[in-house]
Amino acid sequence: MMNETLKALQHLSNLNETAREFETEVVKLATNPPHDNFIEDLEVYVNAQKDSLTEEENAFIAYSILVNYQRRMRNYHIEEQYIESWRHIFEDKHPFFGHMDLLSKMDNVEYFTKKELLELAVKNSKALTGNMGAKHAFCEVVASIYENDGFKPGVEDLPQEVIDGYVDQALQVIDRVIEDDPKYAKYLCTKGRLLTIKKQYSEAIQKFKDAIAKEDSSRTDYTMRVNQYQIYLQQTKSMMVLEQTESELNQKIQEFESIIEHQSKESLVKNMEYLGLFAGIISFTIGSIGIATSVAGQSLIAAAGLIIVLMGALLCVFSGFGFILHGINKKTIRNLIVFIMGVLIIWGGLHFCLI
Repeated sequence: MMNETLKALQHLSNLNETAREFETEVVKLATNPPHDNFIEDLEVYVNAQKDSLTEEENAFIAYSILVNYQRRMRNYHIEEQYIESWRHIFEDKHPFFGHMDLLSKMDNVEYFTKKELLELAVKNSKALTGNMGAKHAFCEVVASIYENDGFKPGVEDLPQEVIDGYVDQALQVIDRVIEDDPKYAKYLCTKGRLLTIKKQYSEAIQKFKDAIAKEDSSRTDYTMRVNQYQIYLQQTKSMMVLEQTESELNQKIQEFESIIEHQSKESLVKNMEYLGLFAGIISFTIGSIGIATSVAGQSLIAAAGLIIVLMGALLCVFSGFGFILHGINKKTIRNLIVFIMGVLIIWGGLHFCLI
């Protein structure tokens, strides 16, 4: 092993693996190796240690750097191989292994249930008390559950109301995480993702913009990170526009339904008026014929008077029918005039009958 590589491992051996500083240094070495052969040097060292494990502490540090390197290079298959081949050696001895295991699983969510990932995230958050990265990973898992439908289905998976409760918890956790390191762009992005779930779109959009502005341009994965923030930003903008459009559409539909209902009521009233008018005309015709037939042999004037009375009564009934349908409104005067005309016609018909 080169001296420069050995010095890097010895420096990390002085740090507590449950602290955020340990993960930060691991990521820094994985992202910006101190020399060209650094990763190859670590691979040789780790493979040599796998059989004997004479230097477990350094071996785990070198292993952690390699896992993070493969993840940042998006070599997820190799990352998974590292995790599984060393699980029986490091899982019970090193709390930081659980954190790397969770990050690896999040890159392959289709093989795990929501419950499995949440339980591991909660476990790591408790084990790595001094590592805000582990708490951030919990928040990322919660956000991913809402964004991704590709999780492996589980018969004992968590109900939706339980997952909803985790969102509020994650929002509280991410605020503490950001307070610890307000300049770390990825924390701001995760806060934006959680705000999007809560449909607080304007605040979420601002968080994504802050993340883009604060991302460290010296990182080798700077472009990939910023592109991911841009994707979240555009998705949130689209969701906000879609919800606004849907709200406006629903409002228009309600207004249209109200108009249709009002028009239907008016149409029903008109139909009832016509029905009442036609019924009255039919009654008037039949009654007139009956009256004319019964009194035709006695007095033609008396028969005409009774028909006129019947016509006046019909107008009175029609006006009363209008009062019942419309109540007191702009048509009241019309109905009152018809009623008065009916009374006058009845009076005129009675006059004929008395002659």
